[in-house]
Amino acid sequence: MRVISGTAKGRRLFAPKGERVRPTADRVKESLFSILADKVVDARVLDVYAGTGALAIEALSRGAASALLIDNDRVSVEAMNRNLASTIFSEQAVVIQRLALTALQQLRQENQSFDLIFFDPPYRIKEAELGVVVGEAGYLLDQQGLVVLEHRSGIAKLQLASEMSLVDIRRYGETHLSFFEKRENCC
Repeated sequence: MRVISGTAKGRRLFAPKGERVRPTADRVKESLFSILADKVVDARVLDVYAGTGALAIEALSRGAASALLIDNDRVSVEAMNRNLASTIFSEQAVVIQRLALTALQQLRQENQSFDLIFFDPPYRIKEAELGVVVGEAGYLLDQQGLVVLEHRSGIAKLQLASEMSLVDIRRYGETHLSFFEKRENCC
């Protein structure tokens, strides 16, 4: 696993051994950031279920202004901090160890907003839980922002709050990327 492009291009990222973390494949990450293109530059990024931090780090390498990384797993938090230090992005990023929904609700209370929100949850997550967590992101998304959900194939259309609309789905084998935007005249 490596940084694909930008100021940290080619840097290897640490991933814990075992099945604790399922990093986004380089080819999927490369496709994602080709789709995002200029949306990354100067973006405020939120990476939920961040694992190794690879998506946020790729965004920072490509010119994002800042990143907030959330994961509940201690080993993942250690991996993120190690990867941020090795890519010299520690100053632009904050890592929070907390349950996703709890962290998102706190960010909502603080009136935080983000331009890009990445979700890469464990594939074993229940669809109802995922819908609630991703739906909460609608309150944190800037009006011109984008939510990207990486998920397994076979997941039914998520039942989200009315704040967001599904605008695109891309398939890469068993990995799917679903893109959501804030509905017009919302929030």
